[in-house]
Amino acid sequence: MDHLIFVVDTDGESRTGIAALLERFGRVETASSTEDALRRLKEGLIADLLVCDADEISVDKILERANCGFVLRASAETVSRLSASACAACYGLVQKTADSDAFLLATVEAALERADRDHETAEDKEAYRFFFDNLPVAAIVCSPDYVIQQWNRGAEALFGYTRGEAVGHQLMTLIYSEKNEMGPDELRDWLKNTLHENQRSRNTNYDRTKDGRNLLCEWFDLPYTADDRAHILSVATDVTKERELLTTLKKTIEQKDFLMQEMYHRLKNNLNLIISLISLKIDELEAAAGAGDTPGSGVEYPAATESLNDIMQKISAFSVLYDMLHQYGGGVRTVDLGRYLEELLHTIFSTMAASRCRVESDLADVEVAPQTAIVLGLITNEIATNALKYGFRAEGRETFSVSLSPDYDNGRCEYTLSNTGNPFPEDVDLTNTSSLGLQLINSLVDQLNATVELEKRPSTRYTISFPMDDVRPSEAERTATV
Repeated sequence: MDHLIFVVDTDGESRTGIAALLERFGRVETASSTEDALRRLKEGLIADLLVCDADEISVDKILERANCGFVLRASAETVSRLSASACAACYGLVQKTADSDAFLLATVEAALERADRDHETAEDKEAYRFFFDNLPVAAIVCSPDYVIQQWNRGAEALFGYTRGEAVGHQLMTLIYSEKNEMGPDELRDWLKNTLHENQRSRNTNYDRTKDGRNLLCEWFDLPYTADDRAHILSVATDVTKERELLTTLKKTIEQKDFLMQEMYHRLKNNLNLIISLISLKIDELEAAAGAGDTPGSGVEYPAATESLNDIMQKISAFSVLYDMLHQYGGGVRTVDLGRYLEELLHTIFSTMAASRCRVESDLADVEVAPQTAIVLGLITNEIATNALKYGFRAEGRETFSVSLSPDYDNGRCEYTLSNTGNPFPEDVDLTNTSSLGLQLINSLVDQLNATVELEKRPSTRYTISFPMDDVRPSEAERTATV
């Protein structure tokens, strides 16, 4: 049998899509507003079924003019505000989602079947029963005291009780689970108060099935009036597996964080152990040199201790970084570059500076990837140790200065390192040198896709400019900006 379906929706794309979807049931007419729909109905349009967007359309105004049932597309908030007359005329509710077409088709088909029976035999209760029973979720109708009046097939499948076993019983008593914090009477009173205040209730409770299983169910309760009698429609879905999955994922994440913390902790300990072993070897070489037992050994003790000190400082750069990563926790993707460089410089100058020196820093609050931090740390270590070895004079108090300045507009970050003392040798070319230290600096700069400039006089100053692909403001700077 062909039907006339009247689609009322303010959204043109949605209206066209629904009209095309429902053409299988017969002729489809459309209206773009409440006023447009009222005009068409006043002109004599007689529909078998109205499909309305209840979020945007005045359902009650159309209901006064139309003489047919409704299928309403609406959000949960709109459903809670529907009038009693709209609920009475409603043949189906379809939540507006991206994948609701199949449910809309099934709902419209059921509503049209009900409309046919209404027109032919006035068996509206049977049509309602068909729709209610075939909802793909547990649906229960109760009195205002939660005494069960109707129990659909979804409820039978979920809780195990047949319609005959459930109707007439108090809902909370029938399916109450001891896993709930509140008792059945307390839970019922809480739900009644919530419905009275909010005209709807959404909650998650444990429920016990007929065969003794405890299910975690999400409930949506909605009060309505039919035939001058108050009722509560309760819809329940089993979310036990979803909650178990979330719990499992949370435990997995916690375990992963623990393992990452443990990895950082062990790695840092191993680095510190290596540093300690190198320090012991340096002490052994210096003691041997002081005792004068070097003849014929072929060992240059000053050169050996200097090399070991250099290696120890490079390892310290890694150790400081992993100490920060351990403090931040596992899974960290960025580190505070300014804080890292401050701690690294403190480590370098507290362990190597034989003469008095002062460290001045002006480091902006930025975060970078750990790999970027370690490359900049190695560069810092090399330039700082060179200043200690060749730049600082024995007399007086020298200064080592660093600054970090991000330029977010141009996508670059500038890092400068300078020191007082002896000027940089004029005959040394930074880009073409046999010095292993300067070669290392150039290699590390290349790893960052950065550039480096060297000012030799009046004091030594390195300026490194690197791209900000992985540089972002720190939390402190973001908060200050907001």
